[in-house]
Amino acid sequence: MKRTLMFCAIFFVGLLTSCSGKLTMDQIRAKAEKGDVNCQYLLGDSLLLGHECEKNSDEGIKWLLKAADQGHAKAQFVLGGCYLLGDGVKQDHDEAVKWLRKAAEQGNPGAQEMLQNMEHE
Repeated sequence: MKRTLMFCAIFFVGLLTSCSGKLTMDQIRAKAEKGDVNCQYLLGDSLLLGHECEKNSDEGIKWLLKAADQGHAKAQFVLGGCYLLGDGVKQDHDEAVKWLRKAAEQGNPGAQEMLQNMEHE
């Protein structure tokens, strides 16, 4: 479990280098509200971390769920990590595995590694 939690911590720190520098947060939000799945992910991720905006975990999770429900692998991976750690949501191992599996099935290497680590703990 320690290895999985360490991986999650490294992962969340790595998310701070998102590509949102190409668009302002207002532009990202406008595109997200129009259904752009990549912007829904970026908005959710930024809100969850408080990166380039005020942190708002509830709203961040809402946008991540919108993207994840549309099959966005990175959003699924982030949600899996959130449920694993209880970050912005109630900690739920089964829900974490559900989202990580969806991301892993799409070839997300982080989700694949996290699931492998979880199996060996």
